[in-house]
Amino acid sequence: MNKKRIERIRKQELEIAKKQLISSINNVILEMENSYNNYDLATGELIDFYAYDIKAKQARYNYLREQFKNLR
Repeated sequence: MNKKRIERIRKQELEIAKKQLISSINNVILEMENSYNNYDLATGELIDFYAYDIKAKQARYNYLREQFKNLR
């Protein structure tokens, strides 16, 4: 393979990875919004469940954001 073709393939793979991460980040943001809304309506043990759920999604969001930064 020539050098230009390899470089073009790497760029394409990088763009695909970026798009996938952006999609995952957008999904986790929507999931967090749903969890916040459910937390506002929760009672009893569900309050704890949604608190932990929100914390887990925040950690996932931070991880994905860091992965995206590392792709640049």
